[in-house]
This record gives sequence, structure tokens and C-alpha cells, in this order.
Amino acid sequence: MSAPAPTVLIGFGMIGAGLADDRKMATYFDYASHAQVLRDHPGFEWQAVVDPAPAAQAAARDWGVPVVAADIHELPANLHPKVAVLACGPGPRAAILAALSGIKLAIVEKPVGIDGATAAQLMADCAARKIAVQVNLFRRADATTRALAAGGLVDRIGDVQAIFGVYGNGVHNNAVHMIDLIRLLAGEVVAVQALGPVSPQANAPIANDGNVAFALTLDNGVIAALQPVDFTHYREVGLDIWGTAGRLEVMQEGLVMRAAPRAKHRALDNAFEVATDAAQPLENTYGRALYAMYENAAAHLCHGETLVSPGESALINELIVDAIAASAATDGARIRLGG
Repeated sequence: MSAPAPTVLIGFGMIGAGLADDRKMATYFDYASHAQVLRDHPGFEWQAVVDPAPAAQAAARDWGVPVVAADIHELPANLHPKVAVLACGPGPRAAILAALSGIKLAIVEKPVGIDGATAAQLMADCAARKIAVQVNLFRRADATTRALAAGGLVDRIGDVQAIFGVYGNGVHNNAVHMIDLIRLLAGEVVAVQALGPVSPQANAPIANDGNVAFALTLDNGVIAALQPVDFTHYREVGLDIWGTAGRLEVMQEGLVMRAAPRAKHRALDNAFEVATDAAQPLENTYGRALYAMYENAAAHLCHGETLVSPGESALINELIVDAIAASAATDGARIRLGG
């Protein structure tokens, strides 16, 4: 077995460490933060945390991290990380990676950049330095979701006919997860259309983010329509996928998945229905998806295993979001991707 990869975590906020303290989340997630995985995974040697916030001092006290620095330039000269976990905002990432020599892998929170252009530049910089990029779109590492993508969806509901979805707290924030999940399960996006204006979100987790209703056209002709909901009333980020032989619901932000089969129609002869009241739950494996993403990253470092959520794929999501914004700015013009 290869030696653990020396690792630095940049950003010690909620996804960096704070979610580990959420007792309700702990009911469903064994691993909700990067800190929890870095503490437990044998493939990574957690050497340092970089974050100017006073709360970052908890990295040494509570997590046993040897080095805590307020700035990337304050790291000791004898520290030579091979893995950088970028749990900070997208703005300073290029400068952070430029200050770190010897990095072989970056594990990055979405969005990769502040827009598609800066994300593409970051990816180009990483490619030039031969830095692999794994983006934390954790559903791509989730065992149940991967089984659906590998043929389980068609086995359960047949060919996809239509997709409906909801999200909130920003198109760059939560809509990206649904866009990525649609691409993983149902097909690549070839065109987008905003179905209304962008509504700014004053308290959105990502600066200058907003909500907008939009439609995606997939390469197989399927249309996916997503609507924002106001999280001040309740949270939901989910999909409703209708196939030729059933229906898959992804609810409670993915903590609940259930598939309903096609059956003889209960009120008509010579007709069928989707028996939603006979839906069967799928195994919930979200709680270990982040750990699985690191497991895949470690396998990539050790023997070149293909990354499950590579930066090149995440960049497509961000170009889709840019196209949605462009459509909204032109009164809902339909925009084809790549031309």
C-alpha cells in the first residue's frame, strides 16, 4: 500500500469542518465534512489547515492537525503537500494553487470558479501542472446513484421520458447538483432556456447568486424542467424522473429515493399507470458518499483509477449555468451549448 498523501485543507468553514457538529446531519451522514474524512481515511495524511478565521484554531485542538495557518504563505517551508482540498470560496483558488508546489491532486468544492471562464482557466492551469481535479459533486461517488447510472435506472423505470425538479438557494449552489445528477443519470445537455428572470438571493451561500426557472434539452431529446423554491418556507432539492416503465423520485435532498413501477391501470381497462402508491425505497448510501469520493481520489493517486467527479465534467455544469444566465438576459432565448 502506498504511503498516505500529505494533504492541506484550505477553508475550515461548514463543509471544511463545521457540518461535523450538526447532530441532525449525523443521523444520515457518517461523513458530512472534509475534516471527518481526512481524520479517518488511511490514504491521506492531514498535515495542515489554512483559514484566517479564529475558529480554524479548532483544527489543532479538536482534530489534531499539526499546522494551522491564516494564509497559504505562512505554511512551513518543510511542508510538501501532494493533495490540496479547496473548501474555500472560488475567488482565491488560482492564487492558492500557484503558491503550492508539488500538488498532484486538488479536491475542490463547487463552483470551480466564479464563472465558467475562471473555472476553465483554473482547469487549464491544473492541466499544465499535471494536477488532477476532483470536484465535490458527491452524488457521483454515492453507491446507490452510481448503480442507477450504470443501468439500474433503466432497469427500474425504463427509458427516461420527462424530468421535473426543484432547488433553492441559488443556481450556482444547489441547481448545479441537480444539473449534474441529470447529466449522470439521463444524458448530456445540448441546449438550455431560462423560463423567467433571475431572482437575486440576498443571503445565498455563494455571492451574487440567484434563482431562475429553466429547461434543459438532453442529447436524447428529453426535456428537464427545474423550478426554484423559497427555502424560507422549506428546503428541497430533488428530481422526479418519469420513464417508460415507472418513476424515480429523489426527495428530501436525495436522502429519500423511491421507484414506482408501471402497473395495470386501476380505473381503466386496456391501460397502464405508474403505481406511485406501490413505490419501493432505494438504499440510502449518501452518508458515506464523501468518503467514497476520497477513496476514489486515493485510488487515482495510487494506481491511476479514473476520477468519478473530474474537473472537466464539473466545468460543463458551470458552462450550462452561464448559458442559463445568458438566456435569462435575452428574454429566454434558447441557447445551444458549444455553438
